[in-house]
This record gives sequence, C-alpha cells and structure tokens, in this order.
Amino acid sequence: MKNKRIHQSSGVTIIEILFSIGIIVTGLLGVAGLIMIAGSQMTQGLEADAMSNAGLNAIAEFETRNMQNPDNMVWYNTNTSRNETLFHRGELFGTDSDGRSIFSQSFCIDPYFIRQQFSDGKTDTSSYFPGGTPPTLKMKRVTLKNYSLPLSREIFVAKDDLVFSTPASGTELPEQLWIREGLDETTPELKRLNRAEYSWLAMLTPNRSRMHTPKSPSEPNILHLTALEATDHYLLSIIVFKNRVVTNSNDEEQFFDIKFLNLGFGGGEVQLSHTNSDGSYPKHGDWVMLSSGSQIANFHRWYRITYIEDETRPPDDTNPKYYRNATLQGPDWSRSEWLKADSTQVTFIPRVIGVFEKTIRLGSARSY
Repeated sequence: MKNKRIHQSSGVTIIEILFSIGIIVTGLLGVAGLIMIAGSQMTQGLEADAMSNAGLNAIAEFETRNMQNPDNMVWYNTNTSRNETLFHRGELFGTDSDGRSIFSQSFCIDPYFIRQQFSDGKTDTSSYFPGGTPPTLKMKRVTLKNYSLPLSREIFVAKDDLVFSTPASGTELPEQLWIREGLDETTPELKRLNRAEYSWLAMLTPNRSRMHTPKSPSEPNILHLTALEATDHYLLSIIVFKNRVVTNSNDEEQFFDIKFLNLGFGGGEVQLSHTNSDGSYPKHGDWVMLSSGSQIANFHRWYRITYIEDETRPPDDTNPKYYRNATLQGPDWSRSEWLKADSTQVTFIPRVIGVFEKTIRLGSARSY
C-alpha cells in the first residue's frame, strides 16, 4: 500500500487576524486625526478670510467716507464734559507750503465704542485708548461728527458673516436669514442678517519715516538733533476684532513691560514681564501694541505673537518681574531710545485677530 501524503490546508491564524485589526484601527485613527486637523485648519482659514474681507472693506470705508479729514474728528474732554474738535487749524503744529496745518499726535477713530459708552452712561471711559489703567502712553479716542450709535454700528461692524438657518433634517438645505419689515415671514425682506462678529477701529500714528530733523535758520547746514518737524503723513492701522466687547472692554486690557533680546529687528525675541504671576498673557497668534515716546508724539505699532511660552517664569537675575519669553513678528522696533529699560509699553487687547497698515496723508483722500 502506497504511503499517502497528507497536505495541511492553508488558513489564517488568530495572530494574523489580530495584526490585521491593529493595522486597520491605526489607519482609521490616523484618518480621524486628519479630519480633526482639517476641520481646525478650515476654521482658521474661514476666520482669516473673514478678517481679510473686514480689513479691506474697512480701508475702503475709511477712504470713501473721508474719515481722515481733521474737521470731522471730535474728542470728548472729560474735564469740560464737552465734545471738542481734535485739531485746531494753525495751532502749534505749523503749516506746510500750501498753508495747511501739519499735525503730529497719535489718535484712534472709534465711534462704535464711544457711542456705546455714551449709551451706557460711561463717558469717562471713552476719551483715551488704551482705556485701562495704568498706561501712561495713551492716545485720544475720537468719534466723527453726526455719527450716531446705529450709524457707527452699521459702518464699523462687518456685514459679510451672513446668518443661515440650521435645518433639523439632514436632507434639507440651510436658508439665509433676513431682517423683515414685520414679524410675519410673508413680509418683505429688508436686509440680510449677519452675525456681527467682526468689527474694526482705525488707529493713526505719525509716520516717522516722513519726519526729518529741521535745520537751524541761522546755520542752514547744521541739523537740530533735539527736535523733529511735524508731519501730516500718518500710518493708518485698521484693527480687526472678532466678538469685540464694547461694554467694559477696558477691563480686559493687559499691560506688560518688554525686554528686547535682539535689538528689536522684525520684533524678534522678547521677554514680556508683569508684576503679578497671574497676568493674562497673550497666546500664539494674538496681537499686541507697542508704544513708546518720541520727540514729537507717542508712537504706536502692532505686532503678532508667533510664539510664547506656556508657563510664567519667576523673577531671576535676568528679570526682576514674572515673565515669559516670546517672539514678535512685525516691523523693526530699533530706535535706541525705545530699547531702553521701561521705555516701551506693551498693550494686549483680547480678540484682535488682524491688523492692516498703510500710509495716508491727513486731511486728504490720497494715500501712499
């Protein structure tokens, strides 16, 4: 009898099945992680797009409505409890070759905030920016003539973040919501409803690149290094907010001292310090305003924080206050008088998501 060769049938073992399940689960977890990252980046992209639209529209509104005209600017003087013209023609600042006044003080145009404060009966908080204490480097906060609260809200709140209904059924499409003439859905549609999440204000500070040292009349070849000529060329900064608080917003402002670790080129490496260990430090992507004095007027500029430490360091030999190391992104802050200890003030205002800058000439619709 011949020997029979027995062939074992091939199959899949339990170990191989477990390995396969592990590989599949790992892949699914990776896909889930990518979906979460994609959702986060999509949200950031939508916010960046909305911020860009709000900033560009704000610049167009600023120029179209001639907001740079000094005759339209009104400042509330808390000492006299009266609205006063911000600039007085021919006063102090001198005139140019055309006989027009030249100005050199920083200020911000913020009718929405001012009118809301007046509506809430808080006139004492509406005259300066930043409004909190104890900053010494402030600028006047001005409104524009004949700008009521509804008009200010209409102009200084972006209208691109439209509101859509969320259907209960997944088979139904979202519908755009409208402001109607009446409560009935059959009444005529008047205006698209928006979330009113994005708003803006305008800050103007003298453009130092346009300033130059005047010559002595008696010695025309000698420059006076202790004074600078005034200028009507200003740096316009459009500051865009998301969900800005216009009531009691001064309570959110935080002020820090700053120490530059690389001479201020491009903002660069800095230390932000505070007297309290629980100071509300900015986070990655937030914006801060740097302020310092100058021979003409206080100078202000905005910087984005690209990195900041998560934990506050205690005082040590390098810094007598609580501090965090951070990286700022922006233009050079490299004047020698600004780099001295305690000469620059840092203001952190939450909910600022973008800043747009351009050079304009005060009192003219022309920009550079």
